[in-house]
Amino acid sequence: MDNQEFRGILLKLQDRLSDNDRKRLHFFFGNDVPRRIRDDPTLGGTLSLLESLFDQDKINEQDFSVLVNALEEICCSDAAKLLKDHMKQTKSYGTKQPLERLSSIMPSGIINDLLNDLEEDRCAMKTDQYAVHCISNINAHVFHDTRPNISPPTIIMQTENKSQSKCSHFFIHMPVFQKYLVLVVIIFFITSFIFLSLFIQKTSLISALRKNSNTSTENDSEMNKTIQFLNKSMILLEQEKNQLPIRSGTRFCGVGGGYFDDSLISNFTCSHHLRGMSNQHRSSSSNWFQFHYSSMDRPSPILKSDVHGAKKFDSESDISEQFYLDRDDVVYKIQVLCRNTNYYKGDKTYTVSAVRAIRLFTKKERSSAPIEDTNGDLYTEQFDGYYVAYATGLSGIYLDQIQFYWTRAAKN
Repeated sequence: MDNQEFRGILLKLQDRLSDNDRKRLHFFFGNDVPRRIRDDPTLGGTLSLLESLFDQDKINEQDFSVLVNALEEICCSDAAKLLKDHMKQTKSYGTKQPLERLSSIMPSGIINDLLNDLEEDRCAMKTDQYAVHCISNINAHVFHDTRPNISPPTIIMQTENKSQSKCSHFFIHMPVFQKYLVLVVIIFFITSFIFLSLFIQKTSLISALRKNSNTSTENDSEMNKTIQFLNKSMILLEQEKNQLPIRSGTRFCGVGGGYFDDSLISNFTCSHHLRGMSNQHRSSSSNWFQFHYSSMDRPSPILKSDVHGAKKFDSESDISEQFYLDRDDVVYKIQVLCRNTNYYKGDKTYTVSAVRAIRLFTKKERSSAPIEDTNGDLYTEQFDGYYVAYATGLSGIYLDQIQFYWTRAAKN
């Protein structure tokens, strides 16, 4: 039966299903079909359900027992009987079909020979059964016969077991010694084959390990070359960095406030450098800082930066402390103290990391006021062959962040 014939039977099946049967059938296959098909118990929905079962290979023209079981479960016996009858016809047709197919692909002579062989086998089986029956009858007659001087007849039958192969017959009638010899030879070949297989596997494993070892050695060599190249590149970059005319320092402290850049002061040139500093004169910390710059070529006038932080100019307690360098002196080292500081805005309290102290060190071994209260994070920065040029950073209520730029000193 082909697919088209089976689909025709399924179409005839629709006439035996009521609307309630369709609803129950859709509910039964609810987990096997999409929801849109399950919720459509019309004729078109049922055909879509069957098509979905075809796509999932749950039913086909050879096996549709799933559909038969479903119809039985929903008590639709008439439709289930139709499919069962069709299934029986399909099976009876299938038993005849292989022989017909065999006759179509094999020559007629070969088929006749096969049929004759089957007929001879049946005749031989009947002959054997008849012989056994005769023997039993003769024995029964002999044992029940009371006539004297009659000896029971001797019937000698020689049968041949066709299923026994020549090799097994030959092995059974072999001497014992030869049997053991054959077994020893067979065991030897089996053992040799096992050892040969193990040897080949071991050889393959050793070859793979050597290959991996060589690959690992090559990879290690390439990695070492890469590391050496990177080290040389970093050394060259560091050397080039040390040869730069200006290099940037570290950004210290927080991230609040607005950005400033003292190199943008009016009349500031590349020959200017840090000449001094003013800050709030307090023993513990300073709320503001101001930097002074002058040129190497022209020590005067001195340029002043904006006040970084909140300076109360009208407060008597906000006294400034100033530190100036000599004309031929430069700052070669700095110290910065960062500390978390609270400030109040309305009813809320905020905590920021701010610069609370800065100390300058000059080439002439001078320094600004020492940092007495080191509660916080104290940083020191200097670069060999460089001096401080100017400062950048972030400022608001406090000096929130500071970063110094350094100029390479001229070689004498």
